[in-house]
Amino acid sequence: MNVSFDSDGAALAPQITHPTLLVHSEDAAIPDGARRFHAGLAGPGDILWTQGTQFDFYDQEPHVTLAADTVAAHFGRTLR
Repeated sequence: MNVSFDSDGAALAPQITHPTLLVHSEDAAIPDGARRFHAGLAGPGDILWTQGTQFDFYDQEPHVTLAADTVAAHFGRTLR
């Protein structure tokens, strides 16, 4: 897929047909954008709404483990 990025990432969601997982929170960047992106996916989409700020998912426990475990389970279900 050839994608050009603009200021509205949700506009790209209808082009995504593969199973997709988002890990997000109300305190992370642009939660409404994440909701719009998720709602616009052409393929199956899961979203984990949790607690934490944008960068907590990179280096703060328990956010890192929750995100990593959720992603691992997603890949276990969807990669074949």
